[in-house]
Amino acid sequence: MNKQIILSLVIIVIGVLLSIFTFIISSEVLYSTHVSESLGDYSSATVNIPHQYGEIKITGNINGSVNLYLLNYPTEVNLGNFSGRLDLSHIDNGYNELLFVNNQNPSSLKLTILITNTAFATAGYTLSSLALIIGVIILIYGVKLRTEKSKAYKTQHRRRK
Repeated sequence: MNKQIILSLVIIVIGVLLSIFTFIISSEVLYSTHVSESLGDYSSATVNIPHQYGEIKITGNINGSVNLYLLNYPTEVNLGNFSGRLDLSHIDNGYNELLFVNNQNPSSLKLTILITNTAFATAGYTLSSLALIIGVIILIYGVKLRTEKSKAYKTQHRRRK
């Protein structure tokens, strides 16, 4: 086999392995907590979260109506007003508190908060994609070079006869 083809296959395998490794690492949960709160009229509750994170996923059920905010005083991000089933994903960092604010009627909530490392995932998927692209380019070049050499050999062999 041609050296370029072998090199390209090695690079493609490295790219695939890097992609699998990145998926495993990026889906690792850095922080997890369960929140169960009962909120009265116009009341609030907070949950402390790690200051640096990649992605925060909030899932669970809310009976009533609750506003969610990510806080790092004086900055806040309003995630919205939620009621019923909640499945929220927010990619950002620098916030260290999750605030639940009840609007009017008493509310209760049971939520699961997961924090994952998406910063590593972005870098890993970029590198694995780059490796796969380079591997495919080298493979195409190697196959083309081998085809051209084969054609040249056949042409030269025909001239001798």
